[in-house]
Amino acid sequence: MIGIRRCCVFCRKPRSTVDATGWDRCESCATNVISRGRDAREAAARVLTQIRHFSISISMPVRCEVVDGERLLELGGDDSTMGLTARQENLRWGRLEKKAEILVRRRLPVEVFESTLAHELVHVAVFESGRTDLPMEVEEGLAQYVSWRYLTEFATDSPVTLHWAKTIANHPDPIYGGGFRMVADRVAQEGFGPIWRAIRDGENPFDGEADEPRRHFAIPGKRSRFDNQRSPLNQG
Repeated sequence: MIGIRRCCVFCRKPRSTVDATGWDRCESCATNVISRGRDAREAAARVLTQIRHFSISISMPVRCEVVDGERLLELGGDDSTMGLTARQENLRWGRLEKKAEILVRRRLPVEVFESTLAHELVHVAVFESGRTDLPMEVEEGLAQYVSWRYLTEFATDSPVTLHWAKTIANHPDPIYGGGFRMVADRVAQEGFGPIWRAIRDGENPFDGEADEPRRHFAIPGKRSRFDNQRSPLNQG
């Protein structure tokens, strides 16, 4: 009987280990990972610099931390959740203050970690712009597109980068995958800059193409909303 070859979920190389989540990993994807808060913050600085190439800039305070999968489950995620963004608003001395916290799963390969950060930072930028009315397909599509562009233009050229970009492009979910392809098609016609400026200025350049209202994860006891970034780990 011929056994079935198990492959790393992040790069499709033959697996060498299985992590606590039950994900198959190759040796590289088990060791070349981000586990410490210091490394996460350095990665966030790199990603923030690169997404400025898409005219996306963020001035509000943003904190980035790595957390275990159990914490993501507590905050409304599931076993495939890569990251969450908490968005908080407080009225202080008559002035509305905004801040955000990005939580990313511990021990992700560097390329996956950074592309997840790029995705979550789009949610932060949308929040800072004041947009709360975007359909899910639009906001998640924008986030997935920037994550994909980050991988294809700025991440280290590696099997992880190539496979993860492919999983984003072929994601079967109508919100994540459908949203990505909707945005990518429009960018091919108009460029990303005009689309992002329209979003920032209160317009919806995809009006009529995406109508599902935005959904958020409610956190008991906190006045915040979480955006959930899931991963298509079952994609080939």
